[in-house]
This record gives sequence, C-alpha cells and structure tokens, in this order.
Amino acid sequence: MPLAVLPALVGDIEEAFNVHFDAFRDEPIMRFLYPGGVDREAHRKGTATWWNHDRTGHHFKCVDTDTGRIVGLASWDVFWKPGDGFERPAGIPWLEGEDKARCEAVLAPIWDLRVRFFGKRRHVYLASVAVDPQHQRRGIGSLLVKSGVDMAEQLQVPVYTEASESGFGLYERMGFERVTHARLIHRAEVTGDPADVEVPLVVRMPSAAKGMSFKEWEEKGFPENYQGLSDCHIALFNYFPITSWAAGFHRSTQLWIQHHHDHYPSRPRGLSPFFYASMDLIPMFKHDRPRLVCLGIAYVHALAGGKNALEIGD
Repeated sequence: MPLAVLPALVGDIEEAFNVHFDAFRDEPIMRFLYPGGVDREAHRKGTATWWNHDRTGHHFKCVDTDTGRIVGLASWDVFWKPGDGFERPAGIPWLEGEDKARCEAVLAPIWDLRVRFFGKRRHVYLASVAVDPQHQRRGIGSLLVKSGVDMAEQLQVPVYTEASESGFGLYERMGFERVTHARLIHRAEVTGDPADVEVPLVVRMPSAAKGMSFKEWEEKGFPENYQGLSDCHIALFNYFPITSWAAGFHRSTQLWIQHHHDHYPSRPRGLSPFFYASMDLIPMFKHDRPRLVCLGIAYVHALAGGKNALEIGD
C-alpha cells in the first residue's frame, strides 16, 4: 500500500483531524487543551478560518494511495523571512477561568523556550505530527517529519520541536539532536500528575552548519551563516595567526572605504574613512557577535598600523 505526503487542504480538515484526535486521545496535553472534550464542528470551523489566513502554517497529510484515506497529519510553522519568527501567544482564547489559567500554565514554558531559542530567527517548527493508530509501523511518521526537514534544508534553517520519550528515536534517526543545556519540565503541581514530566527538546541543524551543534550555535550568538564568518574569513582564521587574519579582515573593508572616498569626498582620508566604514558595518553585524569582534580586531590592527596602513592599495 504506497503512501504519499501531500499538502493538506481546508477540505481535508475533518478527516485529517479525525486522525489527529485519535492519535492524541490518551496524551495528557489533551485534557488541558480540551478539558470539556472537543466540539468537532467548532474546531473544524475555527481551523478552516485559521488556515485561510495563517501566513506561516504549512500542513501535510499522508495518504494511503490504495484506499485514498488520510493516515497521518503534520503541522509546521515555517519562519523563512527575516524578522518574521515566533511571537509568544497572548493566551488560549477558547478557554475561560481556571481551565484557561491551568492550560496556559502548562504551555507557558513551551512558549518561553521557543522565544529563547528562536524568537525572530528563521527556523521551522513542528507543531504536531499524528499517525492513525491503525496504521502504525508503516513509516508514516518518518515521511511526515521528512516533509518539514526537506523544507528546512531548502531554506538552510534549523528544525525544532518538543518530542516524547517514545518518539525520540524517530527524530534521532532523522538527524535531530537532543537539547541538553535546557529542559522542559511539566511540574506536578501545575499538571496535577503524580510526578514531574520532562519533555525532550530536539533540534536538527541544517547542512550549512557543517556539524555545529545547536548549543554551539547558541553560544556563538545564533549567527545567520552558522559559522559567524564568511568562508574566506574562516579560512584566514584557520590558517593564519590572529593578527594576520585581522589584517585580512581589514583588507575586506577596503572596498567600503573606497566607497566612502567616492561618495563622500569631503570626508578626510586615512583613519576617518575606516571609522565611517566601520560605523556602516556595525549595524549589519549587530546580531553576529563573532564578526563584530573581528571588526574590532581589524580596527585595532588598523590603529596599530597608522594612517598609511589605511590607504587604498597599500
């Protein structure tokens, strides 16, 4: 029975969410999201309205091509435009009173970690993946997760989600790493469960990261190009002493200085043009700490070299 992953359309909502709710029937989160049970008609209408105007959501169904039945559903948030990332929700609009407060207390640490890890950074987030309980062990989950991984690879951005202990192996096989420097724990005093429950957090870095872990990327200040430097600067850093590398970085700013000579002839030559060029570069690098540090190193190197070292063609 061949399987196919296709975009889920508004007309698929009822059948696709039959699968979703069957798959999540026994999950603890359901009693917080829908403490009085699910009003399926209201859910269908609300989901249709949301899908029609949502700019970042992408939904994929897995279809058994022999029967035409939907046997799986994955929902993704794809933040590919700079500055168009995750915003912490104001709350849960369909709940009231104690139910609302309890649900939001459960979801708050999930939201907080998403803001901490990604916020406005470009990334792909797996909101949910569901497989029809009658069609387990057919590779449906892997196919659905791959749909988002492929999108992330095209965009060269990370994929992030909250997994489960039972599902962690699937993510590990698909190149995800477990986040170990931060933890998502649902506290017993909030959930009412007998004990605290830890939820595995997983990230898949894109191939452009060249083996860099998520923790390393975070420690570098989340540079957009993952290395924090251009390939040219990385090569200089790897093969030359730091002063020579700073000189190389300084050389790369010479075109900026020439630009200022050409467009601002009234500005003095020498150190001042380098200063003006540096001021132009700083806003570009303000979210890229390694490169900003390198700009400072190059600037100090220029100061040490004196005025003549700053002239074009030196």
